[in-house]
Amino acid sequence: MLAVRASPLEMEFGMDKNWRFRYDRAIVVCIYLHTNKIWAGMNKLSYLLNIVLIGVVGYGGYKFINGNAEATDDGRTAIMLTFEEREFLLADMRTFLETVQAIVAAAGEGDMAAVAEIATANGIAATGNEPAALMAKIPLEMKQLGFGTHDRFDVLAALATESNDPTKVIVELGDLMTNCTGCHAGYRFDVEE
Repeated sequence: MLAVRASPLEMEFGMDKNWRFRYDRAIVVCIYLHTNKIWAGMNKLSYLLNIVLIGVVGYGGYKFINGNAEATDDGRTAIMLTFEEREFLLADMRTFLETVQAIVAAAGEGDMAAVAEIATANGIAATGNEPAALMAKIPLEMKQLGFGTHDRFDVLAALATESNDPTKVIVELGDLMTNCTGCHAGYRFDVEE
């Protein structure tokens, strides 16, 4: 007598020797087959959603790094902003300039407590109120210069407190201002049409 070997289907789903499904196995088979059809459709949807997500994240990363910038004839990068966004940034830069003037005046009088107070007021704590839409338009290098400048004001405040030496404060302020000159040499703000 020939031995009949069980097929993979028989082994997987527990068919008995009489080729009949047991009742509990039949339910499992139905659920298994139905679930695989659903997951096959979900996998296609999942792949599509992943592709869309990768595209969105890639575009967002590109915009975060490059912002809304254009090359110009004068060698600087034009950042395209709305009128209100441009005014916001120009006001922030005027605050930098007023802070520098106040620090020079306080250092000239030897008032290191005032230097520390003025510098701290324009440090990193002064950030955070920038509109998200504006930050999305600014190239990464300019963001680094801007936040680096705020950070350098905190360093200047610590130096004024620790050293009590106006000369060291002025030297540090001169180094800090390389961020200002670098930004103005490399960028300009143009209003979007």
